[in-house]
Amino acid sequence: MFTEFLGTLNNCESGDGTTLSGGFAGHCDWGLPTIGQLQSLLLEPSPCGISPCIDPVFGPNAEFFYWSSTSIAPTPEGACGVFFFVSGAVVDLANKGFDFHVRAVRSCR
Repeated sequence: MFTEFLGTLNNCESGDGTTLSGGFAGHCDWGLPTIGQLQSLLLEPSPCGISPCIDPVFGPNAEFFYWSSTSIAPTPEGACGVFFFVSGAVVDLANKGFDFHVRAVRSCR
């Protein structure tokens, strides 16, 4: 479940009350991408020459549905996401009860 995944990434400690340590890549503010952020991986022409445009340092992208943090207004049990395929991708909707993939993002500050 994505809450456990994000909890693991954001597992930070503060020994002195101000300095944080731990977390993934030294950061403790990871979250699910919005549907706009996920869609930005699909923009053509892709700035990195591949689609989806994900740096290989983040590991392989499985061909499947990836959740976004964007819920569907009239049906709170649904959310938006992207199905990634070898030949491309498509934005779609799914019930939040399904166990699909996630990609974590963090805001630029």
